[in-house]
Amino acid sequence: MAMGLPLARYPTFSTRSVDEAAARLAGALADCRIVRAEERSAFHLEMRQARFGDVALVWNRYATETELETPLDDDYVYCNFGGRAPTTQRWADGSIESAHDQCAVLQADRRYGIERPAGSELVVLKIRRQAVRRHLEAVAGRHVRGTLEFQPNVTTSEGPGRALKRTLENVLQEFDDPATLTGRPELVRARQQALLDAVLALPHSKSHALRSARYHEVEPALVHRVEDYLHAHQADAIGIADVLRVAGCSRTTLFAAFRAHRGCSPLEFLTEQRLLRA
Repeated sequence: MAMGLPLARYPTFSTRSVDEAAARLAGALADCRIVRAEERSAFHLEMRQARFGDVALVWNRYATETELETPLDDDYVYCNFGGRAPTTQRWADGSIESAHDQCAVLQADRRYGIERPAGSELVVLKIRRQAVRRHLEAVAGRHVRGTLEFQPNVTTSEGPGRALKRTLENVLQEFDDPATLTGRPELVRARQQALLDAVLALPHSKSHALRSARYHEVEPALVHRVEDYLHAHQADAIGIADVLRVAGCSRTTLFAAFRAHRGCSPLEFLTEQRLLRA
């Protein structure tokens, strides 16, 4: 099995129908179309999956050479770990490979053509983008503005890529019995946090935020108070007078605190949260 991940005890889905395979892949990973299957009569897909809250792990293997096309779900980050037969992911002006020592982190704003050699295996870590951002802000200790984009090619033989691969192995080893997932919710949450930590260690556009010394400063209580209020009232019509009443300070003090610790004004923060929610 790809990477030696201990998914063997999880229920296996197996089919020789191309249409059934496409439908099952759409439910587990993303909407896709199988555009070509070499030796269609010999087509065979095997798949296993495990879920940990906002995190899903999906292993699949194709018996025949297969080509797929898929637009990825904007709500998720996808990390693809390959096996001995590399999987190639192509888009309009580039391509990346998932191999035994290479993880491909796919961007949700692209349509991919995925080339699967005969016998190729792939383990996909599918993680909700909002969960990654929430964890980033929890670790950073403040709101982080802008789009979170990951470096597409990550080696798994060293550094953060190797750490993520080992975390996946450890998590699945602990959950070698699928019944554990429903019997120990607190353990599921803990392992989800471990996976989120490992994903955030990969190179991405907000890596500098985690290294900034600013996040080690003690933030004013008013920032947290206003932030909690804005989160709770995203759907309401809120004016600056409402925010100042919650903050219990002057407009100048409030805006200065938000600029220093959130990099934006309170209402800019609220607008961004509404956009992310939408």
